[in-house]
Amino acid sequence: IYGPRQLLKHDRQGFIAWFIRLAIEDREIQIYGDGSQLRDFVYVDDAADAFLRAGASDACNGQVLNVGGLEPVAHKDLVDLLIRVAGTGRRRFVEWPPDKKAIDIGDFYADSTRIRQTLGWSPATALDEGLRQTVHFYRTHFDQYVPSPAHAAAL
Repeated sequence: IYGPRQLLKHDRQGFIAWFIRLAIEDREIQIYGDGSQLRDFVYVDDAADAFLRAGASDACNGQVLNVGGLEPVAHKDLVDLLIRVAGTGRRRFVEWPPDKKAIDIGDFYADSTRIRQTLGWSPATALDEGLRQTVHFYRTHFDQYVPSPAHAAAL
């Protein structure tokens, strides 16, 4: 899940928010390996819609329903799209750090067939539009999510 109000202070809680911060700050986004690892991304409004539908329907009681994006996307393609949408940032491929490689999960994306069939849910926000909305939000509210160096030193 990605979108406005994610944690941007550091890179320890998911890479997509960190990539968004780096793009906004016009910094380098490092992609481990060849960037072919696949993930799916769900905009926060679409995820909330899925949860609200599930909570309002008895049809999902006792069911396990995956909520996923429209299609799997390679890290390198995500970064290229993010840089295009933001108009800032750059990418560089780097070797996997041993500590990160040891815990890498490889490709990971959801099969949302059951929630589509049960509730008629599917994500409504295309990745480029979700990224556009997210970048705009953080450019507008950046200081509320990433303290300035002087503010951080005072903490």
